[in-house]
Amino acid sequence: IALMNGVMVFDTKNNKTVSSHAISKETAYEILAVYKKYNKHPMLYMDRGSYLEIIYTKTDNIHHEYYISNRKNKKLKKFIKADEYDIGADDKLIYIVSLDKPDELEPIYKEISKLDGVVSSFYSDNYTSCNFLETMNSEINKGTAAIEIKKLLGVDRIIAFGDNLNDIPLFEVADEAYAVSNANDRLKAISTGVIGSNDEDGVAHFIYQHFKEQR
Repeated sequence: IALMNGVMVFDTKNNKTVSSHAISKETAYEILAVYKKYNKHPMLYMDRGSYLEIIYTKTDNIHHEYYISNRKNKKLKKFIKADEYDIGADDKLIYIVSLDKPDELEPIYKEISKLDGVVSSFYSDNYTSCNFLETMNSEINKGTAAIEIKKLLGVDRIIAFGDNLNDIPLFEVADEAYAVSNANDRLKAISTGVIGSNDEDGVAHFIYQHFKEQR
């Protein structure tokens, strides 16, 4: 599976990382300096080989708190509250994320976007009133991860599903790409078609019908 917008490909059968792409330590501290300037506290995802360790120092809002509480019991994630951010020489930092109101994150996004070696996605969440600000290695996205998985599995075609702007690179490499009905309008515009919403199990129904017709 591809995780965090494609920055990691993970083998769920053997519980190990197949590939991941780090943010340099120097750039990471530049990013953290920008966050500190605006008194914000992002979450740092570390690749530990067989699981993800997420470091945070403070929760900025209720969305941040919910993000952690909803994920902290996941099998392959370990959330660590630290007094300060400390990136060790052997740490592989692959993803930085924050959740907040758009006007709180936008100035941070603009400054981080000027840094070399990383790319940021800044978009509204389809399901809450907050925005996501995600930063990762600039060479990677959902599309590059999908191509890597395609080669690993030896398959001929990719059928993609998505709901937001970070799915655009995936849609661009897919042979067919379907947006759920509650997806971002820009994603719908480049999709092969629009299917039922997430609340209606649109993807599951599509897959069921697709394979039923194939058989």
